[in-house]
Amino acid sequence: MGTVKRSCLPSVAILLCGCLLAMFASADARAESGGKAAISTADLAIEGDFAIPEGWPVTLHLPAEAGLPRVSVNGSAATIDFPADILSVLDEATLAHLFGEFSGAFALGSEVSDMRLTCGGQLLSDYLSPVKVDFDVAPAPAAPTLIEGGVGAEQAGLSGLNITIGPSHGRFWNGSGWYWQRSDPCGFGEAVLEDTNSIRLMQYLYQYLVQDGATVHVCRALDESTCCHSTGYAWWKTAAYIWLRNAGLPCSVYANSSGLCSTDTGSVSRSSDDIRSRPLFADYRGSHIYLSHHSNAAEGTGTITYRDSAMAYQAHVANSLTLATKVQAGIVNVVREMYDSTWRDRGIGNSNGGFGEIRIPNRPACLVELAFHDRCDKDALYLIDDWFRSLTTWGEYKGICDYFGRTPTWDKYSGEFVSDTIPATMLAGQSYVVGITFRNRGVLWTSARNYKLGAVDDSDPFAATRQTIEGTTVRPGQTYTFTFTMTAPETPGTYTTDWRMIREGVTWFGPTLTKQVVVEVGGPQPPVVTGQPASATVSEGATATFTVQAAGDEPLFYRWQKDGTNLADGGSVSGATSPTLSIASATVAEEGNYRCVVTSPYGSDTSAAASLVVRGTLITDFEGYSDGVQVMFRQPTYSGSTDEHLQTSPNTSRVVSGSAFGGSKIYQVDWAFLDTDPSRWLRLTTSGTGNLPNPAVDLTRPIRFRIRLNSTGSLRVCLGIRETGTDVPIGENGGTSGTIEWLGAASSTSGAPQGVVISDQGGQWQTLSFDPLADSVLGFTGDGVLAAANNKGTIEHIGLAVVDSAGPFSVDLDVFEQMTPPPSTPPQVAGQPTALLACAGAQASFAVTATGDGILSYQWQKDGSDLSDDDRIFGSDNHTLQIVDVADEDAGHYRCIVSSLGGTDVSSAAALSVQAATVITEHPQSQGIELGATAVLTVAGSGAGTVTYRWQKNEVDLNNGGSISGATTPTLQITNFAPADEGSYRCVVTADCGSVASEAALLDVYTPPPVPGDFDSDRDVDLDDFAFLQSCLSGSGIAPPSPECADADFDTDEDVDAVDLGRLINCFSGADVPGDPACAG
Repeated sequence: MGTVKRSCLPSVAILLCGCLLAMFASADARAESGGKAAISTADLAIEGDFAIPEGWPVTLHLPAEAGLPRVSVNGSAATIDFPADILSVLDEATLAHLFGEFSGAFALGSEVSDMRLTCGGQLLSDYLSPVKVDFDVAPAPAAPTLIEGGVGAEQAGLSGLNITIGPSHGRFWNGSGWYWQRSDPCGFGEAVLEDTNSIRLMQYLYQYLVQDGATVHVCRALDESTCCHSTGYAWWKTAAYIWLRNAGLPCSVYANSSGLCSTDTGSVSRSSDDIRSRPLFADYRGSHIYLSHHSNAAEGTGTITYRDSAMAYQAHVANSLTLATKVQAGIVNVVREMYDSTWRDRGIGNSNGGFGEIRIPNRPACLVELAFHDRCDKDALYLIDDWFRSLTTWGEYKGICDYFGRTPTWDKYSGEFVSDTIPATMLAGQSYVVGITFRNRGVLWTSARNYKLGAVDDSDPFAATRQTIEGTTVRPGQTYTFTFTMTAPETPGTYTTDWRMIREGVTWFGPTLTKQVVVEVGGPQPPVVTGQPASATVSEGATATFTVQAAGDEPLFYRWQKDGTNLADGGSVSGATSPTLSIASATVAEEGNYRCVVTSPYGSDTSAAASLVVRGTLITDFEGYSDGVQVMFRQPTYSGSTDEHLQTSPNTSRVVSGSAFGGSKIYQVDWAFLDTDPSRWLRLTTSGTGNLPNPAVDLTRPIRFRIRLNSTGSLRVCLGIRETGTDVPIGENGGTSGTIEWLGAASSTSGAPQGVVISDQGGQWQTLSFDPLADSVLGFTGDGVLAAANNKGTIEHIGLAVVDSAGPFSVDLDVFEQMTPPPSTPPQVAGQPTALLACAGAQASFAVTATGDGILSYQWQKDGSDLSDDDRIFGSDNHTLQIVDVADEDAGHYRCIVSSLGGTDVSSAAALSVQAATVITEHPQSQGIELGATAVLTVAGSGAGTVTYRWQKNEVDLNNGGSISGATTPTLQITNFAPADEGSYRCVVTADCGSVASEAALLDVYTPPPVPGDFDSDRDVDLDDFAFLQSCLSGSGIAPPSPECADADFDTDEDVDAVDLGRLINCFSGADVPGDPACAG
């Protein structure tokens, strides 16, 4: 012990009269009792006859003459011996409370690590009522490294192990009301409150253990989405004894001290039931170990883990010490390595029966006091940091593995590859939005701690080498998809892309995703949205902008939509068909979800939706207020006209930290109706509230606020407006003079105003808007007319009436504001569409211009019927209508209807007349022309008006002359065809709707094959050829008389004989009759 503390203990034993008052002055009372100071050992020491504060089950009498507790210190051991008077009030809760008080006073885990609370030299725990159960208890095996069904010592994983973990405390019944078991000395709210923070810590430990194969049981609810206990609080906020009763466990588990089996309340405090329920749950589940989890008090720092040498089952004492030692080391080592190198190791404490949680179980057990929740400048800040939570509970997981002789399957830095959408084939230069998904198996991944997806070796041919975690954290067991754009290299080939998790500046970890991607030369690429529009919140009258980025082959076309409906330029909208959309002079009418559809001739892609929120004149939000304070509204039972409709509990109205509509603070109101009688209602009043009472409003402007139901059921909601006429700015105190009207209620049921119905939307915010100039008004103390001389009033109430459930209800409120009414000026068509004469197959376009306030919408009609976009019609809801590939059926009269919130205007009608297109009906044909012959090409065409022709050779106009005739007619002739005339010929046909070229015809010189026997080359075999062969006849085996006779030797046997004569006769055609080239066989 330190010198200062020793000065209060001058000998082996000392009375507590003076010195312990100073020692206990900073000790946390570790219990909340209706807002009054809880009992402390300092009270026991210095007071004579006094009453314990409200909420405790008995009144304690310790007359001064009866004697005071005595303290003896011997090295690291301390004994506090109480007079027998303590036994009349002793129970599990009192014992744990006293142990906690003395632990804080001694800074247990420093000089004193072994403390005994006794009476007459015997442990106080020996005087407690015995623990009796009505179920069989199977004690844990003696050898933790050889658990039956496991994988064996020094092996990886926790398969075959059964573990119970015990989050501490939770909301409980103290004999007269519902309270948290621990206080919030730092004012951090539920984020650091031990009752709730222990759940958030154990959520991590549960995941670590389960994902490594253990069977894990938890004595409190871990799922924060599970609703709700009858108090209106989510199950995870309730104490263990409540949750276990709800789960159907035996009464001897959840009511072992009180025996109150059929209720969560009763005439006594249920704190002792709660303490016993946690270790008994571990016995009921037959777990191999039990780990209890708490946070400490007394404004210290560091971690201490307790074991108990006075366990009811002594066989587990040694193993409990081993378990505590391993767990303590696991926590301290990981904190010092990764969070705070100076973190204090407060060692292993011996509770000597003082903590029922680790005295009772028939299995090894330890109790972790992780950090000091009342050390506001250090430990308390650590406790609300999810990174610290995940690290320390990983250390506990490591300690549990060490206890069982197992190696953790998952290191602090661990992950699993899940999937990817990287294409196996990409087209050169094309961009692709891809996703790579990893699952976290280690401590929390967060961008604040530089967790990223990295390209291995810091090089990748497709994308930037680091991808960050955006807008979230990734808890163990959760997956995260990194979504980013990959752009294929311009050079075709096979490329490798490989990715792995990294904590930048610290280590790479987990598996590597390696993929081979083939990059090919491709055709036109469809659009891909590569940059999403971001949601925006703007003030009324400001300009909101949304921007999208897209890749793909041009041309790219953009079309912005609001709530799925196409937008068009005009009014407050500009850029409706560009990458950036602007909404000028934004009003509440422009609120909604905006997205962009990007199209091209090769496909389309649609961006994600981005929301637009328009803020009016703020009445109030709840930022800047501390948790627990009342702002604007009183507690539900404050109003005397409706408190008779409400149950006494819950009954809270205060600021809390939470998922706000904007910011991090919300206003939460909790109540319950007596029943579902239609006359039940709550008059939630603003009158005289300490912060922002009677907020002033303008009775010419809509009032709106956000509301979220955290419980099932429906409510009717309206606003009580007091007609004060007090001229103060919106949101300031407008006073309490004037009559009251219900805004938004058309009727009442036995005095209960019947407002608009809202229902639970799965925890989503809803926006309620009440317009004093348009909505129903019902008199309360007024005449049913909402008016004041200067149009000023106050929000006096929110009326909340029964629909289908009595509750309990938990309602969140946020962002009260007044809006400017949307503009009501109707649009006007300023520029009319004009008549068109269009050729079939061409394009036609009509346009209007219009003026007006707000968002203008357009609808084109043909002959009075609405048009819609298809593969030929575009812009049917835009200010410009386009028709491509005009056809005869498009002829008609076109007009545009322009609409806004203020009304509509209709343009004049413009006629579309359609002319016949110029077409080729017969194309010229390719030919081979014999040398010197005449080539003839013909074409046929039609069209509107006069049809003309112009022949071309190799796309150059021809003119008549020489061998050419008919160059400007349907028929072209080329006489005396020569090699110079060879080429590509086409005809350009022209009419009123333009020109069109025919298909090309190829002309070339045709050389026919030789005809056998045509010795004079005149293309026939006649008598002249016969005479030549006759002159060459030599007879069989005799050479012909002249070398020129070789042509007459048909069979090439070096003679001209009867065989050759027969061949000639076979080929004979007669004069001027073309011979047959194949006649010789």
